[in-house]
Amino acid sequence: MGEYQRKVFISYSWESDEFKQSIWELAGWLYRTSERGIEVISDHLFSVKPPEIGWHRWMEKEISSADIVLVICTPKYRRYFEGYDGEATSGYGVTHEGLIITSKFYDGKGKNEKFYPVIPDDGSIDNIPTIFKTYYNGLKFSSGNQGIYNLILGENPRHNYEVLEDNRNETILNEIRFENEVSMTISQSINNTKTIMNFDIQILIRSYLSLSDLQRCSIIKKLEIDIPNQTLLTPHEKDKVFLSEIKSRNLLRSLWNEINTINPFINSANPFN
Repeated sequence: MGEYQRKVFISYSWESDEFKQSIWELAGWLYRTSERGIEVISDHLFSVKPPEIGWHRWMEKEISSADIVLVICTPKYRRYFEGYDGEATSGYGVTHEGLIITSKFYDGKGKNEKFYPVIPDDGSIDNIPTIFKTYYNGLKFSSGNQGIYNLILGENPRHNYEVLEDNRNETILNEIRFENEVSMTISQSINNTKTIMNFDIQILIRSYLSLSDLQRCSIIKKLEIDIPNQTLLTPHEKDKVFLSEIKSRNLLRSLWNEINTINPFINSANPFN
């Protein structure tokens, strides 16, 4: 396909001259928007001179070689595609394309990564041939041209689990660093030779930080700790100010009691008595 990234075939029925023009405009929009990255094939390209290999061979060749086939679903298209107008004197193109596409579905054992129904803005999902209905994803033209473009060039969005996991791990590490920093500061100010006391302080700080924001605010209020400009502080800054006040006012015992009321410790004896 040379410079083209994707090849698209548009299957539609001749509803009217205006409708045919709207299909041509959709093809042009896709071509321009992709900066010539999408090759759009439709019978408009042979509006004066028919394809050299004939219409039937041309349809089969283009449908087979296309990456995506956009099926423009209208009342007339469905009737022709599903053979409801057997006595009609027109619609041979859609009828033949229907046979080719149905054969492709049969060969693929029902799997489909190629044929996608699109309806006009004033159309209805009732006009989608039965074989395509399970693949309709709300695409319309021209209001949904961007969605059609995304379908042609892109894949479904995916969660970047590695990035999410990295962010989660970094958040956990930040919490641990903060917990260790505060625990170390308080422990050193009390008695840095009491290993057991240091361990109790670390458990106390960890238990406090594990509480919800509402629970922390309740404790701050009960212990009558004033935190200036707290609305301007980050959560960590607010916690650091509060715990610093707890240390300076010797309220570790009271903090332990308040936390124990919310989430009881395994050891019910207050180590700060």
